Amino acid sequence: MPTKRVKKNETEGTPRIPASAASLADELRSRSDQEIAELFALRPDLTSPVPNDFSSLSARASSTPSLIRALDSLNLFQLQIAEAISALDESLTREKLVAATDPLALEVLDRLWARALVYFDREYIRMPRALRELIGAKPAGLGPVSLAPIDVKRIDALLASAPKMSAEFMARMTWGPAKGAIGDRKKTGAAIDWLHCWGFN
Repeated sequence: MPTKRVKKNETEGTPRIPASAASLADELRSRSDQEIAELFALRPDLTSPVPNDFSSLSARASSTPSLIRALDSLNLFQLQIAEAISALDESLTREKLVAATDPLALEVLDRLWARALVYFDREYIRMPRALRELIGAKPAGLGPVSLAPIDVKRIDALLASAPKMSAEFMARMTWGPAKGAIGDRKKTGAAIDWLHCWGFN
């Protein structure tokens, strides 16, 4: 059976020590009575009706209607950290999460854990598959993971010398959807051709 999760000084916002868990149900079994009570307080729909065991609790906590309610209870920053966790790979640790987001992500991580929106498998942060699917294949508006290494310096240098319209297209894609559609090809042809020529496909 997984070891009990031990809390550190909560006034410091220190994340809990992770237990080893192969699934959310296993991780829920390792929680103390106080931590389960906290989960029920944060997600009261999980108690209606009261689940028979931790497998039933895990299944309900991972159901789409319950997850939608849980996501609706998050503020914008908490939702952004949840999206970041969904976008990052399965070997995600606290250190990697902070490096990719913000130091305050650790406090949010603890709150997501309390709601059973993430769980820990030793040092790794896990997210239930149903929640990843609900957030979607393009969390935070990102496209698919690149199969080839990305040379950020080369990309920055290319964009610095890009034609004005090509740079504007890339700026829209940066903060917009993961994919774009070309409208009037006669007006945008040269700008799109430049992007294709330099591998911005």
